[in-house]
Amino acid sequence: MYRLQDAGGNPRAPDRLSGRFAPSPTGPLHVGSLIAAVASRCEALSSGAAWHLRIDDIDPPREQAGARDAIPPSLARFGLHWTGPIRFQSARLPGYRDALTDLASKGLLYRCRCTRAMLAGASCYPGSCRHRVARPGCDTTLSHSPWPSVADALRLRLDGSIHIDDAVQGRQHTVLEQNPGDIVVRRRDGLVAYALATAVDDADVETVVRGADLLEATTAQCAILRALDLSAPRWAHVPVALDGNGDKLGKSTSARAIDTMEPLSTLQAVWSFLGQARFAADTLDAFWREAPRRWSMQEVPAVRSRLAPSGLA
Repeated sequence: MYRLQDAGGNPRAPDRLSGRFAPSPTGPLHVGSLIAAVASRCEALSSGAAWHLRIDDIDPPREQAGARDAIPPSLARFGLHWTGPIRFQSARLPGYRDALTDLASKGLLYRCRCTRAMLAGASCYPGSCRHRVARPGCDTTLSHSPWPSVADALRLRLDGSIHIDDAVQGRQHTVLEQNPGDIVVRRRDGLVAYALATAVDDADVETVVRGADLLEATTAQCAILRALDLSAPRWAHVPVALDGNGDKLGKSTSARAIDTMEPLSTLQAVWSFLGQARFAADTLDAFWREAPRRWSMQEVPAVRSRLAPSGLA
């Protein structure tokens, strides 16, 4: 039976963390990161709960040198202090391997040799390799660095439907065969897929607050959690910020790093972007004394994206 594990890969009791922020070290934190961090911290602290920092460092080819070490001081500069030690996904590979073994033992995994070129034009995976059932152990190995030779990916069979009650976006219903279809849970280079690692780690989180651009990924996470007989967290997907061209402010659009921004005025702009009533605060400490007390998830706009205020773009 699959068991949750701590940051060192040791079995742990299924007590649940309250809230988390989980950036990937693929570049400097940007406004999109800050919006998610502020919303998730306020949601946790508003109920007197703890807020934790997890760094999702499971994709070495995409990591930017120095980004992992830069995340904590960037957050601290904005008064975004977390509880307890930082969690690193790279330290939790044994738990992901156990999850793969569990899924394989249930007959839910298969080895997929399809390339992107072979799947061009397909709206979701057509199930071409479903007959290549994976075996626990020999087919469910993992690596933290890409293998030198190409291996099969592992896909998870997804059938049926998923219902998600999101605190901001409302009730979501998805037929899994149509979206997302059978998903990759271990990549062809031997690395664990984001969907599996995040699902496993979020199984011990009470409430996940993050950007609405990840709403579709939540469907896959919920399907993985259901297959592993684990409980899903509560979900809240807040709007993502757009620039004047209607593009998401993020690493792919070279959004400004938050380290170049003045903390207090930027936090106040983020607060307004999230639909919260403005209040006076002349220091970071004053802002964070008041923000959790005044926070209301019900006031967050129920849209997937919004134009960012001029101070954030």
